Amino acid sequence: MKGDWVQSCKKCILCETRKNVVWGEGNKRAKMVFVGEAPGGDEDRQGRPFVGRAGKVLDDLLEKAGIDRRDVYITNVVKCRPPGNRKPTEEEMEKCMPYLREELDEINPGLIVLLGSTATAALLPGAGVMRNHGKLLGKFFVSYHPSMAFHGSLGEMESDFKKIGMIHKALKAEKKLFLLDYDGTLVPIVKNPDDAVMNKRTKEILLNLKQQWKNVVAIVTGRTLERIRKFVDVDLIFLANHGFEFYGFDLPHEKRFENYRKMSSELCERFREISEVKGAIIEDKGYGIALHYRNADETKFFESFNKLMEKVDLGEMVIQFGKKVVEFRPKEEWDKGKASLYLADHFSDYLPVYIGDDTTDESAFIELKNRGITICVGKKETNAEYSFDNVGEVLDFLDLFVETKPKKGENRKRETDNRKRERERKRRIEDWG
Repeated sequence: MKGDWVQSCKKCILCETRKNVVWGEGNKRAKMVFVGEAPGGDEDRQGRPFVGRAGKVLDDLLEKAGIDRRDVYITNVVKCRPPGNRKPTEEEMEKCMPYLREELDEINPGLIVLLGSTATAALLPGAGVMRNHGKLLGKFFVSYHPSMAFHGSLGEMESDFKKIGMIHKALKAEKKLFLLDYDGTLVPIVKNPDDAVMNKRTKEILLNLKQQWKNVVAIVTGRTLERIRKFVDVDLIFLANHGFEFYGFDLPHEKRFENYRKMSSELCERFREISEVKGAIIEDKGYGIALHYRNADETKFFESFNKLMEKVDLGEMVIQFGKKVVEFRPKEEWDKGKASLYLADHFSDYLPVYIGDDTTDESAFIELKNRGITICVGKKETNAEYSFDNVGEVLDFLDLFVETKPKKGENRKRETDNRKRERERKRRIEDWG
């Protein structure tokens, strides 16, 4: 990748004051690349990126995130030091961009971490650092430049790097077990549950993840098996109805669970009156019932609910409150958490990655704590270790693990491009004498 022609580069005025061209360094097969702004004084003298004060901050952040610096690749947008550590000009950035593109093309990382406004402007124009730090945007992750630690941003950076460490751990794991809630995780929450349809991109991501031997994908949902399979038209493992219904894998499912079907029918009958509240929906889930009030007047709904509860004997059922829903479920030591743990125990050499957004996912966050990666979508108070802002960030995260096969002739084209690039390097060396 690096050639003598780079050290001889005279494309901009920075060549007049530099001591060394500072190329990137690290693992050429890295899953993650960090891109900063430009070399400082220590970097210019030593010819290495991030070895000064900011470099020590970066080393500390990497260590706390559980990342070995030798596992990643670290570089800058501009390869020569701007005088007085000033910000690189647009022209200087433009002249150096081919070198950065060459580094990224050769390494082909799973994630590119943008450190600061210069790196963000160069590779992700329009994405402000203050607004987007700590967020996953496609295959980019935005954070502050390590020098901002000296200006009061260290705490925010440590939070960002905790998330970066989680992504790095997942990228490095050879085998992964993805356990995914549906509503609020793979699709946005909508007023009418029947409108929660996956878009084309989501379906393609799930299909591509499933087709790779090193991934196992399971949908873990409170929806019934019949309904969720209509929404997810991909042959995956399904732990539906909070784990009481399943498809694609044998979970312990005792015959006594069948008794709850009769109880569910009786509860539906007892709560029939609640449907008189405009917008309220009663759902018989076979092993329990759900009373949805997302489209109802909440005050009127609970007035009716509390009145009906005075006449109801729950028997072997328990109540659980979720997002705009009240559920009656079997009084069994079985839920999303237990079902997910059972699956994780079977795939014991896989890294479990559970992503959910609802109260009902908290049992899985607890069961899988210290066992794998737990991510909550949208909610701040949670037992999950990490969080995503929305469904879009979930999809960007899952997309990091989709490996597409090279198109026909792509490898041959890459070899041809490499030969052309080498000829160009030799020509430049001759031109610069």
